[in-house]
Formats: sequence, C-alpha cells, structure tokens
Amino acid sequence: MTPHLTISNTIGLYRFPIDSIVYIAAEGNYSRFKMADDDEQVLVCQLGQLEEIMREQLNKEDNRFLRVGRSLIINLDYVYVINPSKGQLILSNGCGVRYPITASKDALTALKNAYDNGVIK
Repeated sequence: MTPHLTISNTIGLYRFPIDSIVYIAAEGNYSRFKMADDDEQVLVCQLGQLEEIMREQLNKEDNRFLRVGRSLIINLDYVYVINPSKGQLILSNGCGVRYPITASKDALTALKNAYDNGVIK
C-alpha cells in the first residue's frame, strides 16, 4: 500500500498518497495541495505546520519534499524545469501534464544550485 500523509483538522481528516502530491502552496492560513491527477484540495493549515506533520509521518530517508521559499513545498520527483531568471518552476507528472509555478528568483537559484552541486539528485 502506498504511504499517505494524514492531516486532521477541525473540518475533517485528509489522507494524501505521498507519491501523488506534486506541490503544496501557501495561501495565507490555507494550503493548496496539487495532486498528480490534477485534483486540488485546500486545507486550513499553514506550511510550517505541514512541514512538522511531514517530519513526523514520513520516513526520515524520504527527502522528496522541499520547501522552496516562503510559500511552496514541492515534490522533487516532479521537477522538470527550473528557470530562476524568469522566476519559473515547472513540475511535470511525466505524462504530459505540467504544473507551472512562480517563485522568487533567490529560491529558484538556490534550488538550481542544489541540483548543480549534487545536493539534490
């Protein structure tokens, strides 16, 4: 069975298959989950809280999620294009569906450098 990220709040309980989470974007006190099947779910939960939940629930060797800037957590398995000069990050499910995201030049430069220097493989 695929591992899930389980989030419980006052509204309900949500279980997200880890492999299907493409990114999580902050929207104030809310977080928007974008899934590989193009489904979206918005929860009342800040990214900092989600990072803590992920640390608690995910295997310590599972480093596929990375915070990029203040408002984004991405699944590194979906990274397709990093273009810091345009502030553009494109994630892809490998089947033709692309998820363009804007992020700060500094955050994308740091992400690109992590790949260039072998920190992320």
